[in-house]
Amino acid sequence: MIDEFAREYIRKHGVIEDIHQSYYITQKQCEREDHKQIGVDIQVTDSPVPLAMIYAIAIDNPKPGSRGVECWKEYFSLILTRHYNIIFHLHPFESNVEDGVRPALHLDSEWRKERDIILPYVFKLFPPDHFVDVSIQNVDRRIDYCIEIIKEFCK
Repeated sequence: MIDEFAREYIRKHGVIEDIHQSYYITQKQCEREDHKQIGVDIQVTDSPVPLAMIYAIAIDNPKPGSRGVECWKEYFSLILTRHYNIIFHLHPFESNVEDGVRPALHLDSEWRKERDIILPYVFKLFPPDHFVDVSIQNVDRRIDYCIEIIKEFCK
């Protein structure tokens, strides 16, 4: 299991405010994935690198003279090096819970609906082998469904 670097970063440094911070976080997430791949047949992460695009789109506010365009080019080249077999799009639970990490905006239902619309398009730009949309609200049923998909894939 590869955990999400962004959560650690936000706990230590606060909200991600520009594309440069987002790019740095994406680099760190790539390092985690690359480090964990050695001798591992299956990786599981709740934060695939292309997912960062969902958040980067919302915070793209490079300061004048800060290499904003160059940063976006580097960002895309970084994402293009990734490959995923299965991406599960787990829709948010109907009741969002403040977790101490996400900014209030990320808990706003309209913001989340917009991201749910954008997400499938991001994964069309950076396609995995399989993209599975999961809107099941019950946690146990979600887990069982995802495990069945993984078992099918591994046959």
